[in-house]
Amino acid sequence: MEIPIKKYRIKNYDIHDKKYADIMRPFILLHPEFDLFADKISEETHINRYNLLDAIDDYNKTDMSLTYPLSKLLEANAYNCRPYNTCM
Repeated sequence: MEIPIKKYRIKNYDIHDKKYADIMRPFILLHPEFDLFADKISEETHINRYNLLDAIDDYNKTDMSLTYPLSKLLEANAYNCRPYNTCM
């Protein structure tokens, strides 16, 4: 029996996904509504950049984002931080 993968997760991560998770976790924790929407992605040891960007895009399409908007800091860091490069 295969265990289903949570949304915005992948089966195989690499060392860059670990670094990205460590950098992005504090920004995600500032947005508890988004974290719940993304099924507690902040609790993951690894976060894939493309999946986080998909979660942000999906969240921004919900009515919840009107009441609890994401900070530009979270969105900019999620996009601009390439875990295989220095984050800007």
